[in-house]
Amino acid sequence: MFNKFKKNKAIKSYISTLPTWLTKDYGVSEHYTPVQVLKSIERHGLSKKFSIYALAIYATKTEYLDYISGLPETYDFSSIRSELADNFFSGEIDFLPPQSSGVYEGYSSSAESNSDNSSSLGH
Repeated sequence: MFNKFKKNKAIKSYISTLPTWLTKDYGVSEHYTPVQVLKSIERHGLSKKFSIYALAIYATKTEYLDYISGLPETYDFSSIRSELADNFFSGEIDFLPPQSSGVYEGYSSSAESNSDNSSSLGH
């Protein structure tokens, strides 16, 4: 349960503050490379443990799949996007990455009350 809280807190920071850091670090873009996302997470002190979720938010599916092919664990893009959609984007699986102008308008803070996804796909 504590791990789920930490995961949701990390994901919320990826949704609410990471867009600003990505824009400041790399300029405005609809998508960012996995390396850019990971460097911004590290540079600005965000949790790295659940960064695979940030990659599923900000990287294209192709870039995401290329990046995870080098990891020892497999993280299914569609499953992670579905989990993010259910918990943070009002069920919209095709959500767009949040922009730096503020929190994504489809963002939902209902993650604390949603306890059916307790896996911890950490990185």
